[in-house]
This record gives sequence, structure tokens and C-alpha cells, in this order.
Amino acid sequence: MEIKETIAKNIKTLRAEKGLTQKQLSEQLGISYKSIINYENAYREPKTDIIYKLSQFFDVSPAFLRGETDVRDLMSWDDQEIMNAIKDSLPEQLSDLTSHIFQQSTDNQKLIFDILVELKSILNINDNKERDLYIDLVHENIVAIASVRNRAKKKKPTITK
Repeated sequence: MEIKETIAKNIKTLRAEKGLTQKQLSEQLGISYKSIINYENAYREPKTDIIYKLSQFFDVSPAFLRGETDVRDLMSWDDQEIMNAIKDSLPEQLSDLTSHIFQQSTDNQKLIFDILVELKSILNINDNKERDLYIDLVHENIVAIASVRNRAKKKKPTITK
């Protein structure tokens, strides 16, 4: 099934589960009614920001909407136990990231260094709203890259003997 068809099916299912019409969904999300129709009929694929908006509204992951996983639930970031587990795993994640960086070419290491320097400068912004905006933009771009990468993986032809 093509990604647009998967997204269409999932939006229809989730909307029906909430007992909403297409019009009601468009009003609640601030997305045009025509866009909702186009998404649900697989005429158009929602852009990353819309996927994110839909996933937040339906409380599912963007990966679920795109059909990359069958797991619907988003982690509850308000759950202190989950947040503690994330904080506890952060040193290991950073160590693993460092290990992967050192395995890259020197050109890639330079690019990754530039990314990390920019991320640090964003984290040092004093204005919370401005900092949150930039962090959201970085996140949206990473999600978009992951989506493109996942689609490319699905399209690779399999070699059979």
C-alpha cells in the first residue's frame, strides 16, 4: 500500500473513532476542509507539520499515521516515570552517538560538529518561546528526513535469486 493510502486509511479510522465529520476535524485542527478530503481520499499526502498536528490531535505517533508502525500510542511526556527513564538513558544515548560520530568520515564529522554547535546555541537562547520555536523546527526537519528515509527504504527493490 502506498504511503498516501495508508495515511488516508489511518486518518479516516481515527476520525471515525472520535465520532467526527471531516468538517469538524478541519475546524478543530484549523486545516481546510478540502485538505482533509484530499488526505482521506489519498489525493494528497499531508506535509510534516500537518502529520505532526494530526498525530498530536489523535494521540498517535507520526510513524503510526504513516504506517511505519502498528503501535498507536505516543509516550506520555507528562508521565514522570517515562521522563526519568529518558533522563537515565541520555548518557548512554550520547555515548552511543559519540561512537557513531567517530566512525564517520572527517567530512561528515565536520558537518555533525556544525549541527551540534548550532543545537548548543539554540539551547542557550534565553527567551523560552524563541528557543522552543527553534527546537520545534529542528525536530520537524528531523522527522521529515526520517520520513523520506523510511519511504526510500520501502521503495528499494529486493534482489531475488
